[in-house]
Amino acid sequence: MASLEEKTSTQTRDTIISDKSAAQQIFECADCGLREEYHFFGKRPPFCKSIVFVEDSYIIRDPFTLQSGNNANFLLLGGNCSVCAKMTCQECSIFFTKRFCADCSQINCQLLPEELRKKKKKG
Repeated sequence: MASLEEKTSTQTRDTIISDKSAAQQIFECADCGLREEYHFFGKRPPFCKSIVFVEDSYIIRDPFTLQSGNNANFLLLGGNCSVCAKMTCQECSIFFTKRFCADCSQINCQLLPEELRKKKKKG
């Protein structure tokens, strides 16, 4: 039987491990494998108060510019497909009122406007 001291030590270690894993949130595109740590998931990034997205999005602070005040520059990595819910990056998805991954946009292409279908065929 474990002593009280051993139990406390294990609980503390578990908390630290779970805190570390929560701090590092990874976006990974299910189609191309783009993998990047993201800083925010949602519609209103706290580091850019003037921006509100129409969908929940994976966002990082722009690593190429200096951050100042409440209007930091950002990069939008992507979002979740509205049909299958997998993570998909900007390059591998189409956004038309909702985000569609490559597979779901192919399956549902008849629901997309003609202009987007042409653009998808070119890409």
